[in-house]
Amino acid sequence: MKRLGQIDPSRGAPRSRRLRALGGGLAGAALVAGAFALVPAHADPVASGSLVVNGGAEDGTTGWTGGLGTAVHDSGGYPGSVIVDAGGATGETFDGGDRLFTGSGGSSTAFQTVDVSAYGDAIDAGSIEATIGAHVGGYANQADNATVTFAFLDGLSAELESISYGPVTNVDRGNTSGFVAFSGTLAPPPGTRAVLVTIDTQRFIAPANDGYVDNVVLELVHEGPAVTVNGPTDGATYEVGDEIPADFGCATAPGVEVDTLEGTEAQGAPIDTSAPGTYTFEVTCTDEHGGTSTVSVTYTVVEAPPAPACAEDGLALLNEPGVDIDRTYVLLSGGIHKGTEDFTRQVVDPLTIPLLGLNATDLVHQINCDLVEPLEDVVDSITVPLIQNLGLQGIFKGLF
Repeated sequence: MKRLGQIDPSRGAPRSRRLRALGGGLAGAALVAGAFALVPAHADPVASGSLVVNGGAEDGTTGWTGGLGTAVHDSGGYPGSVIVDAGGATGETFDGGDRLFTGSGGSSTAFQTVDVSAYGDAIDAGSIEATIGAHVGGYANQADNATVTFAFLDGLSAELESISYGPVTNVDRGNTSGFVAFSGTLAPPPGTRAVLVTIDTQRFIAPANDGYVDNVVLELVHEGPAVTVNGPTDGATYEVGDEIPADFGCATAPGVEVDTLEGTEAQGAPIDTSAPGTYTFEVTCTDEHGGTSTVSVTYTVVEAPPAPACAEDGLALLNEPGVDIDRTYVLLSGGIHKGTEDFTRQVVDPLTIPLLGLNATDLVHQINCDLVEPLEDVVDSITVPLIQNLGLQGIFKGLF
């Protein structure tokens, strides 16, 4: 593993930025514009949680290799969780837990390497943001100081880019005990597979090394999955017994794979339309890095309207409620035409039907319910020849 500052000549020099608190602490990335690439936040970010082991010294020096001490906030002269800047105390505090890191000896260095290779594809695709931060400080007017560095390494441990917070001097702290707050967001360089996090401290006034650090944070953030539901349609109304297949999907950020995708019904299976009521259909997608998104749609199921009446008695059909006269076709010598209720009654009456040699019930079934055979066949093969043979063309035409 190469330490910070080591350069592989075959890969060129890494980009390195040392960020000092001038005129106050770094709030977000306001004072470090240009120091690294800022990435707009996604609409639905999913954070990994801090990947730094024991970044707040609550477990002593667990997770860190090298020289490092710890102390208790507000004890033995060590500061509480207070934020300072070049003007001194700001009146702001942070959640620093019980403990903080201190330097050891004249100078000390401690580090840990965070493996981010599981995010490699997403990093290379530009879908990952890294949120980094630390509280860095010291004691009163003493020049003892600390620096926190995040170095982004490739798969061969060569440094691609590094970001340093500090050293925070007594001038940066307004000669006041406390911490300067640093944080920022950047796109890890493509090829990043690990992040080397280093705490450096320097003593100028003996005996204690009063370079202080707390809350070292590294989070990887990516856009969560986006769920789409095409079936059922949100707000749609279906009839009892309708067969509507479940149709849904999930889109993830480039380089991020779908882990699970589940709906109320399986993809392609029919949704529930068994009874009238309001239904909820839910789809949940989880990506390989734990990002989860759930979308719910609602739909309504109603009773199907009664089927169009198909008469047992063809003559009575036209006078019964529920008969759709607009769907009733009347017979003319030239073919099939839609007619009015009155006209249809004149055509389909006890006199006309027998003259044509047709059974009234069968005919009305053919006309009103589209049964047995196409209407065109009825007209062309039966009705028209009969009308012509009986010389009734003029009667039918005269009914208009």
